[in-house]
Amino acid sequence: MVGTRGTRAWCVVLASAAASLAPSVMPAGAAVPVKNGGYSGRTSQGQRMDIAVDRDGEIDNAEAFIRLSCMHAGPVRFDVFAVAVPISLTGRFTDADYESGVPDFARVTRNQTAGLDVTHETLAGRFVSRREARGTWRLQTMILSPGTFPYDPSLLDSCDSGVVTWTARLRSPR
Repeated sequence: MVGTRGTRAWCVVLASAAASLAPSVMPAGAAVPVKNGGYSGRTSQGQRMDIAVDRDGEIDNAEAFIRLSCMHAGPVRFDVFAVAVPISLTGRFTDADYESGVPDFARVTRNQTAGLDVTHETLAGRFVSRREARGTWRLQTMILSPGTFPYDPSLLDSCDSGVVTWTARLRSPR
């Protein structure tokens, strides 16, 4: 019985130690970015992609040029960005936003006189290591008739980038 009690006490000590360590253990494959780090890379469209991480470990700014194909207007090059994007403990992040009146669509909308642009932007990614992040960016735009907006907006054109993948690597601390 003495041996059993000693073994049981030892198991309790080990279980307590394991439980106290559990919160600090990161899941497999998890990575957090370098604070004040700058990451650069390319999109699947061959365009430059930049990510700046602030001192709190969040994305301060992410920016790239993304090409969209419009049904009627043809190609449009869009300067897309995301700011203040939180990064989870597993290194994942996502951001969705809407923009309107973007200068990149001035040719298509004739500076908002012939159409009103509304763009939905979705950024998603993951730091696969402290030195590298990968993800996707997608832009979808509707060009609406300004004469009837907001009462009965008719769709004049639609544009979509499709899913654009990207990879960015640590270039230097800021």
